[in-house]
Amino acid sequence: MTELRQRMIRDMNLAGLTEKQVQDYVFYLREEKKVAKGTFQEYFYAIRFLYVNTLNYDWALFTKKKYVNPVRSVCPTPAAAPTAAL
Repeated sequence: MTELRQRMIRDMNLAGLTEKQVQDYVFYLREEKKVAKGTFQEYFYAIRFLYVNTLNYDWALFTKKKYVNPVRSVCPTPAAAPTAAL
């Protein structure tokens, strides 16, 4: 573990920052403060970078994969009707 990571974890523990508080903050930004989508994304990605990249913290809130919609069957388009020659 790097010195920076150890120091950051120690500082966060001393400040009492827990997962629940971070979740509450993200919810507050989105639901109560109703910040714009772009503003929310800036905050969210900054927090995610801190936890995932700097602290190497595996947290589902930030590492959850999005589900892809199942492939829909494609209906063939009807062939174009032949045009009658005049």
